[in-house]
Amino acid sequence: MASYRKKMPNRRPAVTTSIEIEQQNLTASIGYDPSTGLPREAFFSARSKSGTLLDGLLYDAGVLLSLALQYGTPATGLAKSVARLENGNAASPVGKLIDAIVQETIYAGGGHD
Repeated sequence: MASYRKKMPNRRPAVTTSIEIEQQNLTASIGYDPSTGLPREAFFSARSKSGTLLDGLLYDAGVLLSLALQYGTPATGLAKSVARLENGNAASPVGKLIDAIVQETIYAGGGHD
C-alpha cells in the first residue's frame, strides 16, 4: 500500500512552544492541518547560531519530522522511537518536540493520532 503526503496549505494554524534541555532554551512551532486540527508540521523557530552544526541538525530534524507527520506517521509511534533518559523523558530537543506534538494531538481530540 502506497503512502501519500498530505501537503499543508500556505496558511495554517500553529502554536509556539518553549523547549528546555540541558539548561538551553529553544523555541519550536507546531503547525496544524486546518481540515483535521491535527499536528502535521514541526520546526525549531529559534535555533542556535546560524550556520552551526546544531542549527543545521535542528532544521533538518524539523523537516524530517514534518514529512513523517504529513505521510501519516503517528506522533505516538515517533515518541516511542526516540532516545529516552532513564526517567522516561526525551533525551534530545527533537524528542521533546515530539512529546509536545503527542500532547497537542491528545488535546486536539485526536487521541493517539
